[in-house]
Amino acid sequence: MSVRATGVLLGVGAAGTFEVSYVLLAAQARQVSTVARPGVSFLRRLGRRPWWLAAMGLNGVAFVLELAALRLVSLVVVQPLLALGLVGLAVGARVFLGEHVGMRQYVGVTLVAGGVVIVVVGAPGGTVNLPVDGWSAVAVAGLVVVLASPQFGRATSAWRLVGAAAAGDTLVALATNSVAAAWSHRLLVAIGGVLAVAVCGLTAVASESAALQRLPASRVGPIVSGVQITLPVLLVGLLGRQSWSSTPGGGAVLAIGVLVVGGGAFCLGRPDVGEMVGTHGRSRP
Repeated sequence: MSVRATGVLLGVGAAGTFEVSYVLLAAQARQVSTVARPGVSFLRRLGRRPWWLAAMGLNGVAFVLELAALRLVSLVVVQPLLALGLVGLAVGARVFLGEHVGMRQYVGVTLVAGGVVIVVVGAPGGTVNLPVDGWSAVAVAGLVVVLASPQFGRATSAWRLVGAAAAGDTLVALATNSVAAAWSHRLLVAIGGVLAVAVCGLTAVASESAALQRLPASRVGPIVSGVQITLPVLLVGLLGRQSWSSTPGGGAVLAIGVLVVGGGAFCLGRPDVGEMVGTHGRSRP
């Protein structure tokens, strides 16, 4: 099996594990009282629930699989592969969380799957990281502000929580990519990246868990994933000074794939006409 094929399989494994974790996370978040601000006390309450801890453990396994994939293939391949988990999320949200999943969501699944294939075909080889420069610092600082925004103000809207979770997951994706590149020869940078993943990841989980108390997982998950998939690819492509000349269509095929994946995730995130915004009964386990 080629290195590229191995990386793709690891990415698919990470996608499936992430979404199993996500269904458990949503189920457990709805078993505790709704919070106005997702702080440390909220995480502490969730941490007392064994199934929530199991979800976090699965999330850690998925992170290791993603890290291994990034050692072999580019970020612009791994990130869209994670969108494959949205297929399982749509089914899991309906079966295990009792949510309505309509035709628009199933169309979105088809778009995501097709977009993933296009991205894999059009992506360049090798690995690319954000450069250490002013523009990258501005981009990262902006994401940090969005991630921290639910901690300020008297009331936090559900969509601000979704935005914070998306920003945090984007930072996790970028930091994970840096860890994969630096692990063998820049240990301090790698350790710093792991710490960034832990802090941003826990903060994003708190915001996303709070959002899942108010909105269906079949909407929250695709929106967060859509941003997490497309934004790191765009940032790396625009700021990473990557050469697209050797890719199919000079990067046009990749761009189409990213747009299709993002459009599918957006389509999945929108409710059908008449769909209730919220959950349909208590979830399990």
